[in-house]
Amino acid sequence: MRISIFGLGYVGCVTAGCFARDGHDVLGVDVALSKVKRMDSGLPTVVEPGLDELIAEGHRSSKIRATTDAPAAILATDISIICVGTPSAANGSLDLTAVRQTARTIGEALRNKPERHLVINRSTVPAGTAETFILPALLGRSGRSRDAIGLAVVPEFLREGCAIADYYNPPFVVAGGPEGERGADAGAIEALFGPVVGGRVHWVSYREAEMLKALCNAFHAMKVAFANEVGALCASLSMRGRAVMEQLVADRKLNISPAYLRPGLPFGGSCLPKDLRMILNLAHQSYLDLPLLQGILTSNNTHLARTIEAIKAAGCRRIGLDGLTFKSGTDDLRESPLVLIAEHLIGKGYDLRIYDPDIVTTCLTGANRRYIEEHLPHLSSRLVPTPEDLLEHAEVLVYTREHSAVRALVEDSSRNPLIIDLAGDTPSVFRRIVPREKRAPRRRPAPVALLEMVGAGPQ
Repeated sequence: MRISIFGLGYVGCVTAGCFARDGHDVLGVDVALSKVKRMDSGLPTVVEPGLDELIAEGHRSSKIRATTDAPAAILATDISIICVGTPSAANGSLDLTAVRQTARTIGEALRNKPERHLVINRSTVPAGTAETFILPALLGRSGRSRDAIGLAVVPEFLREGCAIADYYNPPFVVAGGPEGERGADAGAIEALFGPVVGGRVHWVSYREAEMLKALCNAFHAMKVAFANEVGALCASLSMRGRAVMEQLVADRKLNISPAYLRPGLPFGGSCLPKDLRMILNLAHQSYLDLPLLQGILTSNNTHLARTIEAIKAAGCRRIGLDGLTFKSGTDDLRESPLVLIAEHLIGKGYDLRIYDPDIVTTCLTGANRRYIEEHLPHLSSRLVPTPEDLLEHAEVLVYTREHSAVRALVEDSSRNPLIIDLAGDTPSVFRRIVPREKRAPRRRPAPVALLEMVGAGPQ
């Protein structure tokens, strides 16, 4: 493929070298003449292990050239990749000046190119940049139709110091397309980026691809901060922090895994809140400030309030709650976020009914019974015995279980409650269930409004 790469810094230079090694013809573009001269001399623009040989090899084989003439580069290539810098601004936002200018430049050059052209953004940008700026700039400056210009977002996950190894062994390849569809340019993108992952390119929307890059880095930063707080706490208690962390990460079933990493309900139950408070108490006794760990309960309570407001925003008084224990398969109600949600709604005068087959009030004992007597003393009057009873009552039905008898019943029902899904495969939605007799064949009801909920996932 003939590829122009805009920006010859860390990402652009490494990408150029790797593409050239893979057999593509690469034309690097940069406003800095010094970078262009280095690349045209077979020298890298940055220090990176193995990059000297990679660029020199590309130069010797005439697979890598460089220029400051952006329009000429676009006319001479089929694909343009944006790899320009997006440094932090003083207020924490990203400075998108270079991205904006590059998009305008490409758009203006495409005015004089009749062939279809594919633009791929690899620069780190806020979610929404492709839709709200890059695509409008390309179309507006070129005067071309949407069909004449392809746009994809393919975030990079290259770490300085091992960028070439990361290019050839990435954790995954994600591509953002219009509405998450593969689209007309999928073949070219998969041919370009797919070989290093056996052809497995994951397609998402533009916004999701843009957000994913930032969230990956935020997650890595959070892990570093967590490990350092663990180290500080362990040191204050005469323990080896690294020994503790080595055992913690050895658990690939729960600790280092997808477990607990699905947006959904706040966490609760008899273990997580209690143990977290115990850790914070130990830190307090040692005069330790652990802001990350201290912020977890605050975040959880904030999400609980967000969830309650989402239910109230439906504007209906008769609410059906599908589940009350902190997770299915247990009758443990202690610190269940659903108990706190129910307590709040009842206190605000909502007509709440609850279906939970795991609860038999006469069998609740000990701390479990005391907790529910304190928070929901009249629980028995709120429980309904069957899913049918819950559906009959509810104007708003709140799903809190991924799988339940209520879900199955609603899909086959003639009733039309408003659904708030806090545990499904999709983000939480307000939607109406269309009665079966009015459904179009093989069609699912479309969301009425989307409500993003962020939480801990399965407990």
